[in-house]
Amino acid sequence: MAPVPDTVSRTAKERDEQYRMILECSPVMLYEFLVTRDMEFHFRYVNPACKELLLLSAEELIAYPERVFERMLSTSQGKFFRAVKEAIHKASHFDFEDWLFFPNGTQKYIRWTARPRRLPNGDTLFDGIALDTTDHKKLEEALAASRQQLDNILSNVVGMVYLGQNDKSRMMEFVSPGCEKLTGYSAEEVMSNQVIFGEQIVHPDDQDRVWNDIQKAIEKKEPVELEYRLITKSGEVKWALEHAKVIFDENGLPMVIVGFISDISERKRLEAELAARLKEIQETQAHLIQSEKMSSLGQMVAGIAHELNTPIGYVSNNVEIAQRRFEKLATLYANSLQALHALNAGEIEKAIEKFQAITDSDLNTLEALQDLTVRTERLFRGMNAGLEQMAALVKGMRNFARLDEAEMKKADLNEGIKSCLLIIGHQFKDHRITLTTDYGNIPMVDCYPAQLNQVFLNLIQNAIHAVEKTPEPHIHISTSYNSGWVSVRVKDNGTGIPKHIQSKIFDPFFTTKPVGKGTGLGLSICYSIIQKHKGKLYFETEEGKGTTFIVEIPAVDFLYSPKEQVR
Repeated sequence: MAPVPDTVSRTAKERDEQYRMILECSPVMLYEFLVTRDMEFHFRYVNPACKELLLLSAEELIAYPERVFERMLSTSQGKFFRAVKEAIHKASHFDFEDWLFFPNGTQKYIRWTARPRRLPNGDTLFDGIALDTTDHKKLEEALAASRQQLDNILSNVVGMVYLGQNDKSRMMEFVSPGCEKLTGYSAEEVMSNQVIFGEQIVHPDDQDRVWNDIQKAIEKKEPVELEYRLITKSGEVKWALEHAKVIFDENGLPMVIVGFISDISERKRLEAELAARLKEIQETQAHLIQSEKMSSLGQMVAGIAHELNTPIGYVSNNVEIAQRRFEKLATLYANSLQALHALNAGEIEKAIEKFQAITDSDLNTLEALQDLTVRTERLFRGMNAGLEQMAALVKGMRNFARLDEAEMKKADLNEGIKSCLLIIGHQFKDHRITLTTDYGNIPMVDCYPAQLNQVFLNLIQNAIHAVEKTPEPHIHISTSYNSGWVSVRVKDNGTGIPKHIQSKIFDPFFTTKPVGKGTGLGLSICYSIIQKHKGKLYFETEEGKGTTFIVEIPAVDFLYSPKEQVR
C-alpha cells in the first residue's frame, strides 16, 4: 500500500483543526451524550459554551452529568427521559425543552435537540445542541397572557368582535363568543364558513347597502359605522350597529376589517315606539284645538325632549369613547395575531416588528389592559343606565298619554300623577320650585286614564304659573281616600285667586294669562272631564297665601253609555 503523501496528511490535520476550532468557539452549546442499553446517561463531549448556558464547565458536565438533572424539577426529569426513550424507540429526532433552576437563583428555559445514532453494541449516541430560549419563552408566555386577557375581554363584551375579509360575502376569520348571543350561530359555524355572514345573516334587503357603505368608507379611508338588520338562526330579525376599522397593507390596499357589532334592537324598538307615540300625538292635535289638548301635547313633547337630552348626550359620548378604545384594542389584537402567525411561520423579524408595535402602544402591559377593561366596563354600565333612563321616560310618556285605551278601565291615579311629573319635572328645576308629594293608599278607579292625566297636568301647570313670582315657590300634591271618594289635591303658595274672578274660573275662554299664553279652555275642559267621570272639581283659595285645587273621583264601578263617553 502506497504511503499517504505528507500534503494530504497535513490537509486532513488542518481540516480537523478547523472543525475543532468551530466546535470549541461556537457560541451555541454542542454536545454528544451516550445512552446505554441500561439507560445510563453520559456526556462524551461538550463544547465550552456549556459554561455560559448551564453554569458548568465541560469537564464538570462530563464528570457529573447528573448536575444537569439536579437543575430540573422532578417532573421535568421524567419528561426528559421519556423523550429520550421515545427518540431511541422510534429512531426519531430528540426535541425537549423545559426550565432549569440554578443555585444562584436564576432560571433558564433550555431547548435540547439531537439526532440519535444506534451503535453496534446497542447503545445510542445523541449529537445535538442546547439553546437558551428563555427570552422566546417569556415572549410566548407574555403573548399567551395577552391573548388570554384579550379573550377574557372579548368573551365579556356585549356584542360581537370580528376580523373579516373585505368581500361581499363578509367571510370571517375570527368572531368573538358574543356572536352566538347576537346571531344564534356559534363562532365556529361562522368562522368555518358553514354560515356566510354577508349572505345568510345580514338581511337580504340590506346586503347591497351594507357592502356599498363599507366600500365608500374604504375609499375615503374612514371608520365604518353602519346600522342594518340581521336574521338570526331562529329567524328573528334584529337591528345591529357596526363600528369597524379597515387595516390596509403597505400598498394601501384593504387587507382585513376589524369591527364590533352590537344589538340595538331595543333602542330601535324604543325609537319606533317613541316615533309611533309622537305620531299618535301629532294625529290627535286636530282634536285638541277645542279642548286645549294641544297645550298638553306641547308640554309633553318639551318635557320628554328636555329629559331625554341628558341621557342621549351621555350615551352618545360614551359610545364615542368606547369606539376609540375599541380601535386601540383592535389594532393591538391584529398585531398580536400577526405576530403569532409570524412566529408559527418562522418569520422572526416580522414577529419582532409586530411585538415592537405592541410594546410601543399604550396597552403594552397586562395592567394597562386590565385598566382598559375596568374603564370600558364602567362605560357600558353608564350606557346601560342611560338607556334605562330613556326607557323609563318612554314608559312614563306611554302611561301619561295612553292613547291606545279608548275604553274606560281601572287605573291608579298615583301613577298618573307621577307620569305627569315625569313629563314636566324639568319645569320645577327651571323655576326652582320646591315640590313635595304625599301619595295616599288609594284604590284603583274606573276612568279614562289619558283624560284624567290631562286634568292633572293642567292643574300642575297652572300651579307652576301661579308661583313663578313667589320668593320661595312651593307646590304640594297629595292623594287620599275617604268614604268612597279618591281625592287629588294640588296646592301652591302663590298669590291666590282674587274674589272678583273666582266665579269665572271654570268659564270657557276665561284666562288671567297674557294674550297668546292661553286659550282659557284649560279649566273649563278639566271641569267637563271630571263631571263626565261623575266627580267633582273645585278650589280653595286665600289671597296672598295660595290656592288648592281638589279633584274627587268616585271609587266605585260604573259604566258610561257610548253617548256619555268623554270625547
